[in-house]
Amino acid sequence: MNSLLIGLALTGLTSHGSALEHPTDPAPGRMIGGPLIAPASDPMPPARERATTLRDPLETVLTVQLLAGLTEQEKIHWTAQQRCVLRPLLRPLLESKAVSGAEWNHIQTELLSLLSTDQRGQLEQARAEADTRAEHILSVSRLASVDGPPIIWQWRYAFALDRGVALLGELKKEPETNPYLLSPYREQVNILLGEQSTEQ
Repeated sequence: MNSLLIGLALTGLTSHGSALEHPTDPAPGRMIGGPLIAPASDPMPPARERATTLRDPLETVLTVQLLAGLTEQEKIHWTAQQRCVLRPLLRPLLESKAVSGAEWNHIQTELLSLLSTDQRGQLEQARAEADTRAEHILSVSRLASVDGPPIIWQWRYAFALDRGVALLGELKKEPETNPYLLSPYREQVNILLGEQSTEQ
């Protein structure tokens, strides 16, 4: 009897010790006694994130281009009060080496808020015409990209803008590129400022 009891006791200790030394593995993503922990989501891929940041500069550059064209065609006439707003808003573009996304967004917002109802109508019509031209070019183009499938909305801007394909390439390399240090963008700002370009 004593031998039987000793044997049972040893068996129990051995089993208990085994359970402590080799605990049941928790399910993936779960801590023992704790809540289920979901795996962290993957961050936005850098290329995709960079692509998103290009919309503000492309939109603002297109707005400036269209307004300059309308001004040159005398479809838009700026009041003295509007010129007083345009000068401090746009003149820094002729000197800044870089323009941030927030600055592009600010310029775009201020430009649109400055327009009268008639001026806004002229801009909307010019934008529709630019979009139509870009869409036509896009429809007959064969796009290829070393970074993967082309992002169509970017190419719509590229085909609507003066030297747009080159500008898109520069912005992809450096999103804070300031195109207004170079022609033809510099001249567009000068038109809106009512000033003559100093470049020959």
